[in-house]
Amino acid sequence: MNSKRYIAVAVFGIIAFGFLATHTLIEPVENEKVWVGKQESAPDVESVIHPAKTPASVALASNDIKAAFERDTVIKLNSIVRRSLTTIRKYDAEIKAVRAESLAATRDGVDEQQVASAKASLAKLQEWDLEASRALKDMNAAVEELEASGEHYNAAILAGMVRFVETVSTEIGEENTKLTRLVGKGTVAAKL
Repeated sequence: MNSKRYIAVAVFGIIAFGFLATHTLIEPVENEKVWVGKQESAPDVESVIHPAKTPASVALASNDIKAAFERDTVIKLNSIVRRSLTTIRKYDAEIKAVRAESLAATRDGVDEQQVASAKASLAKLQEWDLEASRALKDMNAAVEELEASGEHYNAAILAGMVRFVETVSTEIGEENTKLTRLVGKGTVAAKL
């Protein structure tokens, strides 16, 4: 999840930068001469040099800056994202051990204690899956409420928040399904 999370944050940053860039006032000024054609070494090169227009500065007017959400809305959305973040941090910290115990329960000669240990680890994973699913359900409800309210909001930031919560839920859910099936098959094989 770490690499996916970093990619999501990078994409979110690019979207946010693009949003800010499109809502700024850019004033081009003449500051240098640049080549607009093939550079030649002949003495008649003045014909291919023209002044360049580049932004000297970027100025934001007070009406260009708006809050992404109302105060109560951002608190609500952030609490949902925080729950997903807490869940994925627990998952990231312990998933290697959960996988190892699950794989150990599928080997030949496995005893009942190893199977019980794997099932206890899977119970943690199922708990994380439930937490992530609840956060996604709450996020979807919050988005519906926000859209119905008519309140001004930043769609790019909201999309990033929703995407993060969805990604957490999907990743944990897929891992839960995969390991539950794996341990289920291993348990049957151990009893044969």
